[in-house]
Amino acid sequence: MTREPAKKHGKWLFAALVLGVCVAILSTLLLANDKRNLRVLLNHYHMAWPFDPAPVTVAGATPQDSKSRRARVPAPVVTVTVPPRMLAPAAVETLGGFARTMRMQGPALCALLAKGGIENNGWAISPYDPQSFECLSEQRVDDADGLGGFASYFLSIRGTPDGEISAIRMKLVTPETVAGAAMKVKFLQALTIVTDESGWRDFGAVVGSVTRLEDFEARHFGINFSFKREFTNADRFNLLILPADTEPAVKRTRDFFGGEGWLIAGPEVETLPRLAPVVPAPASP
Repeated sequence: MTREPAKKHGKWLFAALVLGVCVAILSTLLLANDKRNLRVLLNHYHMAWPFDPAPVTVAGATPQDSKSRRARVPAPVVTVTVPPRMLAPAAVETLGGFARTMRMQGPALCALLAKGGIENNGWAISPYDPQSFECLSEQRVDDADGLGGFASYFLSIRGTPDGEISAIRMKLVTPETVAGAAMKVKFLQALTIVTDESGWRDFGAVVGSVTRLEDFEARHFGINFSFKREFTNADRFNLLILPADTEPAVKRTRDFFGGEGWLIAGPEVETLPRLAPVVPAPASP
């Protein structure tokens, strides 16, 4: 007689546990995803959402007023005015272009030539122009027959006092003699060093033209490279590497970065770090 209540008590406990597990699973499903499933269930049975705060009724307010207060406030409209010149196409007459310069400084190139067997006097003030610097290399071999013929090569690298190279000139006299062949080898040796250090691979054909003693001329990105035979003597050749400013875009670039047209800073600014100019000085009439 005493076991019957114990069995009923166990059944009720088991039922309570099963119900609790079911309620926990159901709650998890309904409250997941920020109560999304619970909202779907209440909307299906047209039941109000129980978690919304109670609306605050203001005296004299209508239901339409309460809805308008609950409506999302639109974001403020910000108007940005862009000057027409910011969207206008750039004027072609003011654009610059890519302009080449020698990547190696004059003192370093002269030292490299000397190291490669091309003796020179080093980077020094030009005896003909105290405002420029240059290094010179020259070698001449007279003919052994004493008739006044000779073979030679000449190299001049000129630039600014701060080391920027502005022009390279070379001259070759190569008659069909042993001395002429030796001077040609010396000339090619110096030219190869110059072209390798310039980094201008599109001018690489000039070395082949000099080897074959053929005229060569090219102008790329503001640099003119030419090797030509003299009209008066078939054994004499001139090689020039010069800036070419015939293209307007290249000339504008050189003028902009040249610094000659910029206003000079006052003495009180000289103590500050030097920055790149922002506004160029007006051109003189």
